[in-house]
Amino acid sequence: MQNHSNYKPGFTLLELLLVMAILTIVALTSREVYNGFAMGKNIDSVSKTIIFDLRVARSNAMSGQESNNWGIHFVNGGSDYYEFFSSPGAYAHASTSIKTTTYLSGGLSFLTPSEGNNLDIIFTGLSGTSSSATISVKSAQDQKNIIVNAEGLVN
Repeated sequence: MQNHSNYKPGFTLLELLLVMAILTIVALTSREVYNGFAMGKNIDSVSKTIIFDLRVARSNAMSGQESNNWGIHFVNGGSDYYEFFSSPGAYAHASTSIKTTTYLSGGLSFLTPSEGNNLDIIFTGLSGTSSSATISVKSAQDQKNIIVNAEGLVN
């Protein structure tokens, strides 16, 4: 006796669509979590680079390199960046020598200095002192503050 069942192994269209919808939701959620994680790592990396550059500027000033003051000029504008420089005086001095220019990566910007403004942190030759300042870097989800005190110490 033969069995004439209409049963065919496989998945229905409805089952396949349901699985696709679930996978799409999981993928979108994972993407948002990853983007937040990556942006957090990015802001940490940029903050550490700025701290390193500030410490190098202070070290160069204290060692009397080029017999100049050393500092960093922060620019908050269309594209935020900072310039590592040496100068016999302030950043605007005619003999200022810009050593490097570093642009903030996508999604990051300066909160301090505020939009359209600049901030100079200059370490005085031999003493390494500076005026107190705070630099704030922000992303859509996070913010990091870098503090320079009057003795030139960077935290």
